[in-house]
Amino acid sequence: MTNQPGLSTSILRGSLQRTVSALAMCCALTIIAMPSARAQTFSLLHSFTGARDGSHPMTGLVMDAAGNLYGTTLDGGNTGGACGSQGCGSVFRMTPKNGSWLFTPLYDFQGRDDGSSPRRR
Repeated sequence: MTNQPGLSTSILRGSLQRTVSALAMCCALTIIAMPSARAQTFSLLHSFTGARDGSHPMTGLVMDAAGNLYGTTLDGGNTGGACGSQGCGSVFRMTPKNGSWLFTPLYDFQGRDDGSSPRRR
């Protein structure tokens, strides 16, 4: 069997063309699909005051089966005590009601055995 450089170059060129064609098809499909992705809009659900409702929410929200949102704040809640005037943070619930959201404080951290200032690490 003799070495045929033209044949191996032809095989390599064909393989490269198939790879480039496949990549071009993937790019084209991605570009075509992009316009169908809708822009997200965000709405402010609650402005934290730093009082009983807490302040500085540092973690994401969790949703239950009923559509209620739960979260924590780094500061605020019950001020005084172990965390001083900034508070130790709080746990809250947001309930959808008539097209808006009802904010309910659920728990104020005390800075002792129950912890304080929950944040994502």
